[in-house]
Amino acid sequence: MRPSWPHLVWPAPVFFWLLIALGHLASSAAPVPARCEADALAAALTLGGASLAIGWRFGGPYHRAAWRRLEAVLGVASALAAGVALGGQADALWWPLPVHPAEAPVTIEGRVLDTTAIDAEPPSLVLETRRVRVGRREIGCRARLTVRWRDDALPPRWVLPGLWLRLRGDYRPPEDARNPGASAPGRSLERLGLAGSITIDPLSIEAPADPPERGADAGAMIRDRLARAFAASLSRPVAALARGMLLGDRSGIAPAIQHSFRDGGTVHILSISGLHVCILAGFLALFAGMLRLPPAPTAAIELGALWGYVALVGAPASALRSALLWTSARCGRLLGVVVRPFTAWGIAGLALHLADPRSVLDPGFQLSFLAVLGLGAAGPLGSLLPGEGASHGRLAAAARRAARGAWGLFVQSGGATLGTAGVQSRMFGAIPVVGLVLNLAVIPLCTLFMAESVLFLVASASGVPMLREGAAGALEASGLLMLELNDRGSRLLDPWIVRSVAPAGAIALGARALALAGASAESTRGGRRSRAATA
Repeated sequence: MRPSWPHLVWPAPVFFWLLIALGHLASSAAPVPARCEADALAAALTLGGASLAIGWRFGGPYHRAAWRRLEAVLGVASALAAGVALGGQADALWWPLPVHPAEAPVTIEGRVLDTTAIDAEPPSLVLETRRVRVGRREIGCRARLTVRWRDDALPPRWVLPGLWLRLRGDYRPPEDARNPGASAPGRSLERLGLAGSITIDPLSIEAPADPPERGADAGAMIRDRLARAFAASLSRPVAALARGMLLGDRSGIAPAIQHSFRDGGTVHILSISGLHVCILAGFLALFAGMLRLPPAPTAAIELGALWGYVALVGAPASALRSALLWTSARCGRLLGVVVRPFTAWGIAGLALHLADPRSVLDPGFQLSFLAVLGLGAAGPLGSLLPGEGASHGRLAAAARRAARGAWGLFVQSGGATLGTAGVQSRMFGAIPVVGLVLNLAVIPLCTLFMAESVLFLVASASGVPMLREGAAGALEASGLLMLELNDRGSRLLDPWIVRSVAPAGAIALGARALALAGASAESTRGGRRSRAATA
């Protein structure tokens, strides 16, 4: 009997986003993509309108197939042209940056916005500058700057969000110097809304007695309290790790530790990523379920807290992607609609790309979405091990479950590594092969560390010293264990050095192959569900 294979179905959001992304990539071939924006937008609107008109007039089942094919061709061309227009818009939004700019002595005055990195090495904060003095001229302005103390300065723990300061130092604007294939370091400052950095002289700080404004942002105060709680009860490396994993501030993590996580393929642990958001969302779902409320209020509490956390940490691309996927799945379950992961992936990517065309050029965006694409493509391999089968005792059943769990983690690690290999080769010049195995141990420790961090913050808020010290001890132990394990594991096998920069076209072809595998896995999963429903 001839087997029946499930039909390969492309979810509409995924197909539409891939076409737009392909057009965006094609726009980079132009010398100045910004000049193509107006013409590409006009072409997209014209072709899209023609496609809709043909579909409305000749799209019925009784019309010729040639009309329907023409409608599809015009629709595809319209999506490609829209991608070119988005590429031109992204290029127009990015002003050219100076190469190796010289530092300029300035005097600035403004309000402290964020003090999360006040215990970093060197200490730093974010200041909203209102007045700047260069030489003998002083003018008003409104810009956000990163203010750094000297390397040998003590942490200024007296600084709080909302404090008005006047200080003197050396200003350095965002710069465009880069390694081949890597993005300009100044672009990361632009994505954070920062106009540069200033290294100050601690002896020049003044606090006006009657500042023009008072008060601070509630989110900044929360981040400040959380960062101070970690610094007061934990050792410096573990406190910096907690700030990086929960608040997205990696400035306090020592360079040697960052290098070990990079070489071990576990660098995603150090900052807010989809893994952290999913772990937190799982905790929130568990807490909301314990309240024994109806499904709608439970989902509202869970999603409200989740998006509040994403806003608190600055809404990085990876956190937004994970939150959108979780929200899609949660709302689909609440409405009784099956939202498949590959479809939710396309919805999240399309929404973020249309909201900010520059987001797709962010390395964090690329790593996050390609990692999930690799996970979806490798998903069917996780079921290669046999199921429960005949039980030969509790020990054998436990060993079988442990083997399946370890194999599932290995498949997920391999899929994520495969999906991000091209981007990692462009960013780091190497692919951390040891991460395939090291993630099997580090990811469970990351889950434990996140859980203990939440318990530590709850214990600190309770005001009971015994609870706070016990939670701090447990968090300290898991943090040091994760740092030591990652350090030793990253030295077992050197990263695979890439001799040349991977072309963007090759990375796009690899992403297309993974998308085909993901669509095949999604279609197979849907076919199994339909057969199970009719059985």
